[in-house]
Amino acid sequence: MQYFDKYVSDTVASTGNQSWFELGGKTKKGRIFYRIESSGTYEYSLLFSSIIDSTFSDGSHSVVNTDILNWTIKNIAVAITCDCNPYIENDRFIRLTFDKKHEKVVNVSGFFSTDGVKLEANKGEYLCVDIEFCGDKIPYHEECVLVPVFSQNANDEWVEDRQMPVPCMVGCDKKYKARITFWGDSITQGIGTELNSYSHYASIVASLLGDDYACYNVGLGFGRANDGAMLKSWFYRAKQCEVAVVCFGVNDIFRIKNVEQTKSDIKTIVTALKNEGVKVILQTVPPFDYNEQDRKSWESINSYIKNELKNIVDEVFDCVPILGVENMPYKAKYGGHPNSEGCKAWGEKLYVTVEKVLKSLGR
Repeated sequence: MQYFDKYVSDTVASTGNQSWFELGGKTKKGRIFYRIESSGTYEYSLLFSSIIDSTFSDGSHSVVNTDILNWTIKNIAVAITCDCNPYIENDRFIRLTFDKKHEKVVNVSGFFSTDGVKLEANKGEYLCVDIEFCGDKIPYHEECVLVPVFSQNANDEWVEDRQMPVPCMVGCDKKYKARITFWGDSITQGIGTELNSYSHYASIVASLLGDDYACYNVGLGFGRANDGAMLKSWFYRAKQCEVAVVCFGVNDIFRIKNVEQTKSDIKTIVTALKNEGVKVILQTVPPFDYNEQDRKSWESINSYIKNELKNIVDEVFDCVPILGVENMPYKAKYGGHPNSEGCKAWGEKLYVTVEKVLKSLGR
């Protein structure tokens, strides 16, 4: 689609559909806040999808590649704000359109986007997305832990509520030296850090790279290499870059429990990215306080990454020495979902490798 030819991500908050909820045909209104990464005046467009990107939890409710259709965005508008207070005057919002129409009926599978709108913002300000929608089933991002999300109740009060259809990219048309995608599970998404802190490792790398680069975070909680290896909509978003930083394996160890399958899935992912002309930085599977059997799986997969897949990818980044406990590397020093301290240490080390790969591209 032409969307990615014009727009790049302007937030390092994770984006995408993780699950779905039932609305019973009712209408609901919400506001979602994304921290902006670039100062200036740009054309912005929001990309949406009808497709679930990754299997949620044990897969009993939401499964990868499920299509959620027959819902409607009745109204959508945006405003630039200095904070995440949802009580914003309605006249501050600019109403958006889809193909010059204010309403979008989602009855065809795939991606769709708003028409572009010029906005002026400073780095660190927020894009507030005001959205009104209806339908029986709605795709959403259950573990939207970094992005403040609110719904409006019958008393016109704004309350925290994650059950909201969210963009799968906040795009702008800024010029850039290179696009970097961070693709993985909840650890890449930023679970473990505080709401709105933007202190996850992807954000640390993006901050060190600076505004000349466009960083796109497609990490999703419970995400598996097994999902990514299907090379469907999640992969399609992830490949829209010059450099991809990939980190999978934890949920495969816990849920798939097939070491050889996980090795094959990770190989499929990195090979497909390479075939698309993307430079790949493959990270080892992070520590997560594994039990004895899972620890053996973790060791086997990481050995495969460091000894076999290193010949396919551009760089292997070993996150274990940073995140693991000394002499017990399978135990998580900063928590299974690394906290801000762990993510800072991780991001600063990873940045050096990202910079190295970018230099090899002349970027």
